[in-house]
Amino acid sequence: MNANKFFTIVIRNPQDEEGKKCVKNALAQLEPYQTAISSEDEMTILEMIEQHPDFDESIAVEAREQTEKLHAKSELVAIKEQESSMKIFQMNDCYWFVGGSIEACTVECYGQYKPQCEVRELRDSELDTLMFIVTNENEVPDGTKRTFREQLKIEIATGGTFPRQFACLDFDFYRRSHELPTAL
Repeated sequence: MNANKFFTIVIRNPQDEEGKKCVKNALAQLEPYQTAISSEDEMTILEMIEQHPDFDESIAVEAREQTEKLHAKSELVAIKEQESSMKIFQMNDCYWFVGGSIEACTVECYGQYKPQCEVRELRDSELDTLMFIVTNENEVPDGTKRTFREQLKIEIATGGTFPRQFACLDFDFYRRSHELPTAL
């Protein structure tokens, strides 16, 4: 597949009930990613129009520019929708996960095992008081600090797979602050 953020596919509408059911299910699975749908083969029609000798190329250029603006707008809407559905959950004293539900984050963090402590959603006020310390690829802090709320927006804009680990406590700091031995 090419590097474009969007692609178009034409599907022949099946005549049999089993085929219709299959297409309906496939479209339902794609719905979170869908920005438009049509019940005609507009792609072929538009290609034929563009190939017509009387077609003015400037119309296609303008249409593509307008389409890019529409896609950018739909991406902003999708990010805002995702922001409202993504939450941060404290999994234990050391780990925070980001995802759409406490159940999904618990499974991602613990797998088949039951958590030994309470897993909870962060309160709204905690998103502005807990600090995220940015690290480089070697996990060394680079001096940048953000609130959890600021980092959550960055994580959502970056995309990827959710749920996932959001942050973890610096274990050396945790050990020192809890007077734990260096080696157990």
